[in-house]
Amino acid sequence: MIVTAAIAILSSIAFTGFVNYQNRAKASEVMVALSKITQGEVAYYQKNQEFLEAGPTNIPPSSNRVAADFSLDPRWRMLSFEFADAVYFGYQAVIASATEVSCQGVGDLDGDGNTSLFQRTVLGASAGNAEIIGGVFMFDELE
Repeated sequence: MIVTAAIAILSSIAFTGFVNYQNRAKASEVMVALSKITQGEVAYYQKNQEFLEAGPTNIPPSSNRVAADFSLDPRWRMLSFEFADAVYFGYQAVIASATEVSCQGVGDLDGDGNTSLFQRTVLGASAGNAEIIGGVFMFDELE
């Protein structure tokens, strides 16, 4: 009886650790995608002296991978953003001001209705240059 209880406790701990590991692996997608989107915004700003709002695509997100064809939206094409595989996250680029765009990935990794937000900011300067500010802001990373 004690052995059975010990095995049950160890199994529940291992399962929780496995789920967290699985969600971290899913969340690696958003880091790659935000890097591509912000690089696209920098290039677009340097060419056009303005940012481009894009998306939302796949928002609200699903806990399962969803095939999202980013090439159907011409704004994603202008940012040279594409994702070959199905995605866990929804993506958008939201203009905050004439000199700032917020690139976002929103996910619901465990399907409970609560979402995580990953965000990266790009600032434009009057000289026509744009730069990515800081790292990725994460809110409720694994929800």
